[in-house]
Order: sequence, then C-alpha cells, then structure tokens
Amino acid sequence: MFEIYISTTAKKHYLVFNLRARYEVIGKEAKKYFRCGYTNIVIEKGWVLDEALYFENPHKKGTRTVWVASHWRKQGVKK
Repeated sequence: MFEIYISTTAKKHYLVFNLRARYEVIGKEAKKYFRCGYTNIVIEKGWVLDEALYFENPHKKGTRTVWVASHWRKQGVKK
C-alpha cells in the first residue's frame, strides 16, 4: 500500500504511495499513521530513485513518480 521513508538529517517520516492511489485513501492512511487531523497532513508529488526520495525531479533514468504524505505541525502563537 505505502512505503515509509525516514529522513537522514531530521526526525521526519514520509509515506510514499504510487500514482494510482486515490487522494482520499492517502489522506486516510496518513491520518492513521501520524495520528493527527487532515489539516496537519501535506500530500505532494515526489520521485524515488535507488531507494532515495526526492522532492525535485532528478531527471535520471529509472526514476518513478510517487505521492508523498508527511506530517507538518503548524507553529502557532502562544497566548
């Protein structure tokens, strides 16, 4: 269904889905995995090449396009 990629530089997880996955399914699975609401989930296009995840197209042979879901906490102002 999806693959989990973990950042090497920060404490960040990404869920990677193939392009045929529906937006609603991606949101539902991300909501379950990250245990948050839809407002904190970002879904964007990414590219996978040799087990590495890119957010800009590397323009290399063998690259596959995927959907990437991640959790972003909004930084609010404390009162």
